[in-house]
Amino acid sequence: MKRILLFTVSIFLVFSLKAQLPDLPEILEEQILQEHFDLTNNEQVQEFDKNENQYYRYVPRDGGTDTLFGYRWDNEYEEWVLKCRIIRTMNEEELPITKLIQLLTFDSIWVDGLHYDYSYDDNNDLTEVVIMYWKPDAMIWENYFRMERTYDDSYKLTNILTQWWSDDTQQWVDFHSKTFVYDGDNLESDTVRVYMDMMGQWMNFFYNSYAYDDNGTRISKTNYLWLAFMNNWTKNYRLLYYYDDNEENIVQVIGQDWDIFDQAWNDRNRYNYTYDDAGDMVQYVFEKRKMYDSVWVEKVKIDYTYDGMGNMIQYVWQYKPHFDTVWNNFKQVFFSYDENGNMIERLEQRWDKDVSDWVNYSKWEMAIEYPAITGVSETDKSEISATFKNPYMNGDVIHLSGVSNRGDFKLMVFDLTGKMVEKINVSGKTSAVLKNQLIPGLYLVILTNDKDFKLTQKMIVSD
Repeated sequence: MKRILLFTVSIFLVFSLKAQLPDLPEILEEQILQEHFDLTNNEQVQEFDKNENQYYRYVPRDGGTDTLFGYRWDNEYEEWVLKCRIIRTMNEEELPITKLIQLLTFDSIWVDGLHYDYSYDDNNDLTEVVIMYWKPDAMIWENYFRMERTYDDSYKLTNILTQWWSDDTQQWVDFHSKTFVYDGDNLESDTVRVYMDMMGQWMNFFYNSYAYDDNGTRISKTNYLWLAFMNNWTKNYRLLYYYDDNEENIVQVIGQDWDIFDQAWNDRNRYNYTYDDAGDMVQYVFEKRKMYDSVWVEKVKIDYTYDGMGNMIQYVWQYKPHFDTVWNNFKQVFFSYDENGNMIERLEQRWDKDVSDWVNYSKWEMAIEYPAITGVSETDKSEISATFKNPYMNGDVIHLSGVSNRGDFKLMVFDLTGKMVEKINVSGKTSAVLKNQLIPGLYLVILTNDKDFKLTQKMIVSD
């Protein structure tokens, strides 16, 4: 009954929004859905399913432009058909400030679709995203969607507000809100509410509470649903986290549902993770527990493959249908990179049962505009270096060579999402120590003078 109620409310909210917003081409709706602007989407598996979008990495190149070209495979003509392109412009901090999505017509003409504007605070944290869509009849950009993010004095995210644009009233209308509460450095809870436009008020939707061990490692997440007719919260599900011996990687998560009749937690889902020596996930297995016995049944498996630099180059997704004990292919994805570590191609194939083989499905290609490199000979370049231990531990020294008499140099460190986590002026220095404590993982270290030299290296940070 509880799930039926939640489903009914969710459907009502979705269709109430769709009734207000204009229809968009399918490929544009796909782009918006991939960005997780729907704060009511709280599926259990989402936070564990490895998201390949993080591998669209934009290695710093002093601003410039990124362009992604999207293709679909035409089975009839057996060729790739260009469908859309995404153009991003970057600021000096290597953060996107605009994004334009355009569609290609049958006449091979690019037409505007969506336009994004991004804003940031002094800490380079995202504060606002405004999405507009192109109205071809009126030949103007019209507001569509907005997201605002608020931070406290410690730069911790405290609130996310989403709004949609009403053509009727020509103003922004509240949609979803997510509030975060912290206990020191740890997230204690987050609460999602939805705005009932017809009622003119906010309504609770769900909230999550988090528990940690003595070392500050998260050990559980409990989800509660709001029952409006009872004016009360009710338990829904919880996730129990289990780590490796070093508490660095999650190796298993148990998903449990709350039985309202027995007032007890029952195991329902299990998520298993395997890692290589570099800490990269090499396998993900999702299991469901049979309703009337204690047997776990494998349902989904994803195998990941990496190159020597830690870049994901392939993953294969398989599943087991109901009552089947054999893994069935579903899709596989291949990634290619340039010499700077940028992902320049993502090729997806789907399994075709009729021909018992993989067939092309979609492809994204990236084109990056790099600044011209002039004025420094190859000999001079070879004299400039930044060396450090790999794996790197917080507090280790980065040794610099050749920058003491060559003008202004800076050292920057980026995580895999493209966010700058460190920036140091190293002009005239022979060494540097990072000020910020980096969490274990893979980073990109950039040594540049903003003019004619750039050195990019990968850094593996360990405890």
